[in-house]
Amino acid sequence: MNTVLLSGDRRENSGSWILSTRQDPRWLLAGFLGLYVVLGHLLLRFNRAPLEIAVAFVACMAFEVFYTWVSTRKLIFPLAAIVFGLGLAIFFMAPGNAWLMLLTSWLTITSKYFIIWRGRHFFNFTNLALVLMLLLSGGQVAVVPAYQWGGSYEIVALVFTAGLVVMSRVNKLPLVLSFWTVFVLGALFRAELTHLPAAITLYSQVSGGAFMLFSFFMITDPKTSPASFKGQLLFGVGLGLIDLWLQLSFAVFSAFYALFLVSALRGAYYVATDIRAKLGARTAAAPA
Repeated sequence: MNTVLLSGDRRENSGSWILSTRQDPRWLLAGFLGLYVVLGHLLLRFNRAPLEIAVAFVACMAFEVFYTWVSTRKLIFPLAAIVFGLGLAIFFMAPGNAWLMLLTSWLTITSKYFIIWRGRHFFNFTNLALVLMLLLSGGQVAVVPAYQWGGSYEIVALVFTAGLVVMSRVNKLPLVLSFWTVFVLGALFRAELTHLPAAITLYSQVSGGAFMLFSFFMITDPKTSPASFKGQLLFGVGLGLIDLWLQLSFAVFSAFYALFLVSALRGAYYVATDIRAKLGARTAAAPA
């Protein structure tokens, strides 16, 4: 098992330690998510017990340190695991089942080290773990509902502003805006098609913390989202269209399934391209 260093994973080796540089965009993401966890307990209606949040935070860091030590015999400051743990503490809900939080933490970090193709990751690790748990837990887990965040305009405006600032700093604004554009148009289309008010198809979703953090944290993961302007536009539009299709099919937690499907399609494209290139090189090198 090899430690994988990608463009969004800026590290520097210091003796027996692996440390993140100051330029690593995940510092901003960690600060953003940490602020949201604090707001959740001080101002909003979080329904996660402190034990569940502690399990997510500690378990993700412990698994990250363990896997890194096994693969490199070095210690790591687990910045990525801090981001994952905070994300799970916000997104994942399994009241009274701290062991499910532990299992989800293990799935999150394990997928980082084992679901990989030639040094590249395609799935957001937190999203992948959530989708697997939603599919396999028999209804014991869920993604946090919008009402937990209070639905106040002030909180929405604060998170919206802070999120846009962070996205501009990490160069992921085209991805977020393209997804939002398709999502808003799709919500208005669903309102017209189903004769539901836009307050249900649009505002009830975007006012929730899960949607905001999905947009600002999950789809913009530096390791698993496109870096180019064109790639971000295609990724965001594709994500919005698949989410619309799932919403019309009355799928619950549609955005999380949509991200899983878009990531799988993107990964399949790159794997097929690599295999085709490799076979072409072998054919060209074969003696006549």
